[in-house]
Amino acid sequence: MNTNNDTQRSRGTEELWLHVVLFLCTMLLAWPALFVGFLLRAVLKQSTNPRLHWLLATGLGLSAAAFLYLRGNIYPLVLAEANHVVPLILHTSGATVMQLLTSAWPVWFRSILLSPLVAALIEFFSAKSLEVRLLTQERQRRSRQQRTSHQAARRVRKAPTQIHGQAVFGAVIEDPGN
Repeated sequence: MNTNNDTQRSRGTEELWLHVVLFLCTMLLAWPALFVGFLLRAVLKQSTNPRLHWLLATGLGLSAAAFLYLRGNIYPLVLAEANHVVPLILHTSGATVMQLLTSAWPVWFRSILLSPLVAALIEFFSAKSLEVRLLTQERQRRSRQQRTSHQAARRVRKAPTQIHGQAVFGAVIEDPGN
């Protein structure tokens, strides 16, 4: 039984280490995309039609990702940036920092294109409380109810007040014999 706990603990440590490495690589490669993505998410959450905006942000982000993958030729830039990370870790000086910054700038600039996708992914994978979900459902129900009441009011305004000199009090019922 002790070995199971040890293997679970070591697996948890390995997963934590993997998360830390993934986070550091992401921060090194695309911190502007993360920063702009968080700002964009805050703006989109305040919008009046969030579903449409999230759909547009996802589409725009996927288009930018496809562009970077197919036409952006970002791999040599990432390799150049990675080559300057090790000297920076081993010997931190002004020259190594400047070399890293000059090689990282093109990657960071291109990563801003991915900020709509980052914002959408942050929103999709963020945990939502029950209260937020219930408030969203209530807001959707009210907007549906308001839309149907506006449609009914529009139909009432379009209804004729008279037909052949006779007043209309409700729905017009045509006599099939006439």
